Amino acid sequence: QNTQLASSALLPSGRPQLSIFDAAAKGYLSELEKTLKDNDINALNSASETLLHVAAANGHLTIMEYLISKAESAEVLIEKGANFRIKTLASDTALHLAVQAGAASITNLLLCKGMEANVTNQVGETPLHVAALHNKGALVSILVNAGAKINAVTKELVTPLHIASQRGNADVVQQLLHHKANVNVKDKQSKSPLHLASERGDNTMVELLLNANADPNAQDREKKTPLHTAAMRGHLNIVKVLLAKKGRSGVKDMDGLVPCSLTANIQKLWWQTVPGSFTKNDLTDSWIPKQVLKRMGSNALMSLI
Repeated sequence: QNTQLASSALLPSGRPQLSIFDAAAKGYLSELEKTLKDNDINALNSASETLLHVAAANGHLTIMEYLISKAESAEVLIEKGANFRIKTLASDTALHLAVQAGAASITNLLLCKGMEANVTNQVGETPLHVAALHNKGALVSILVNAGAKINAVTKELVTPLHIASQRGNADVVQQLLHHKANVNVKDKQSKSPLHLASERGDNTMVELLLNANADPNAQDREKKTPLHTAAMRGHLNIVKVLLAKKGRSGVKDMDGLVPCSLTANIQKLWWQTVPGSFTKNDLTDSWIPKQVLKRMGSNALMSLI
């Protein structure tokens, strides 16, 4: 039974009172061992976290306490019967928190004690998603070797590769691709990791994904390709890279627009790289997509120039 823990525990004379959760967070192993005799090992704090959650979450997160052995605190809790499958209010487990903190020793410990590598939180994220989000590349192999699904999806069909690509976490992306992550996987909006990297304007990430055979002409739910996405954001360098990797400039989205129609910032570049796609307006010294001109009536054209 999960009971609420008393707010504090008395420490030896000369030391101020310290809650049992503080003892776990700070890695005070000897005090933790003494206090556990009189407290519920699976007690919850106000955030519905157990002592194990707290010990895991603080594995390497607090720099001031970096040299304190957090792994030992977690091990003591487990040996005394802590239920490490209890989840926080956001349904995170101790494994999620350990990965977030970059605590490799605790991550290994929890997995060795039987923690499920594909356990999910409230939004369907596995610990591997958490590693991707927080750029913990060193933990990817640990999780995968323990059975983590490389292409696991959240409720929005987002994979770890989607997250790492969108966040610009190249180290994690390299690790995921090394373990054969699907580079062309699509989320609920049918966006691939390349869509997300192109939208962000991350040249390194785009090239990394393309070199792993990402499809430069993949279309999302709105039929937009990564080229559309880069053009919309005005990312000229990304447009150049995608065109060099056989990105098709003539692909139309659901509105019938090709990438060059989506932003004024891209027009001159497009004229240079895809001759004939624009008409020069000498009166305004601007470049007008021919596709747009075809859609305009004479009145609209007059007002434009």
